[in-house]
Amino acid sequence: MGHSLGAAIAPASDSPRVGRQVLVSPGGLTRLRLSPAVVNASAAWVLRRSPAVGAGLLRTMHGPDHTPRRMLVDWMTLVAKHVRTSTDPGKAPIGAPDVDRSVLVGDHDVFLPVRALAPAVRDTLGIEPHVVPSAGHLVIEEQPARLVSACLG
Repeated sequence: MGHSLGAAIAPASDSPRVGRQVLVSPGGLTRLRLSPAVVNASAAWVLRRSPAVGAGLLRTMHGPDHTPRRMLVDWMTLVAKHVRTSTDPGKAPIGAPDVDRSVLVGDHDVFLPVRALAPAVRDTLGIEPHVVPSAGHLVIEEQPARLVSACLG
């Protein structure tokens, strides 16, 4: 299982021990879409590094009717203070073509909207993404039961 940038790395694996991958809002298949709201929230998070600003970025990333948990806000604050994250990973290589893969994406994903990601998933992996209603980029946080179903699936 890989999410976002982690899902850009997972498909590159050529290990014969990997038989299934669940990719959630996967980077590396198409360029990220950065609206002015996302750029503003991300820049504020990098520059100000406070819980309030981290919560704002998380609200931007969440789908409607989802509120970031305090623990996630605290985590994002730690990341902002101590890590310099990369941005768009560009096109990621795809390893073994015979791996069973599933792709999940929230219908409100601000970085990888369905209209941009779905054609890339079809062209690159030859499958249809599963669209998760009412979820944003943080499907794993917002709809964990859907993720469990996909992993067991």
